[in-house]
Amino acid sequence: LPPELTSTGPISHLLKSDCTFPMLLRTIQDLLSSQTAIGTDGGNDQVQAAPTGLQPPQMYRQFLTEALADIPRIREHCFAYIKAPASPASLQHLDNLYQRIHFLSANAGQAGCARVALLTNAFDALLSEIKVKPSWITPSVLQTIAQAVDCLGSLLKSTEAELEQPMPQVRVL
Repeated sequence: LPPELTSTGPISHLLKSDCTFPMLLRTIQDLLSSQTAIGTDGGNDQVQAAPTGLQPPQMYRQFLTEALADIPRIREHCFAYIKAPASPASLQHLDNLYQRIHFLSANAGQAGCARVALLTNAFDALLSEIKVKPSWITPSVLQTIAQAVDCLGSLLKSTEAELEQPMPQVRVL
C-alpha cells in the first residue's frame, strides 16, 4: 500500500458484492463534498482544479455542454459493447467508447474540470487495460463500465458551483 494509506487508513470502503450504484454515487458525493485539497507527499501525479481565474469561463462551460451532449453516444457504445463483449462488432464499440472517454479526459483537464478529469482518467485506464487484456472481462467489470458511464453523466449534470469546489483528498478502498 502507498505510505499515505498505511499511516492513516482509507477514508471509506464499499464491499463490491453489496454495493449498488446509488450507494457508490452517494459515497463519491460525500467524499467530494469535503473541502480538503488533493495532494500527495510522494511526488505522484495529482489532479487539482485549476484556479477559476486562469481558465476562461467560456472554455469551461463549452466543455461541460459538449461533454453532456456526448453522453448519449457514450452510453450507446457502452451498452452495445456490454451486450456481447467478445463479438467483433462489440470490439468496435469498445474502441469508440475508449476514444470518447480518452478525448473527454484530455479536454476536462484543459478546461479545468478536475472532477471530470479524475473520473475520466480512471475510466480511460480501465478501458485501456480491457483493450489490452480482454480476458479480464467479467460481469463485474462490465457492471463497473456501465456504472462509470452513469456516474459521468451524473457528474456532468452537476451545477457549475459544485464542480468548481476544491478537490478533496479521496481515498476509497
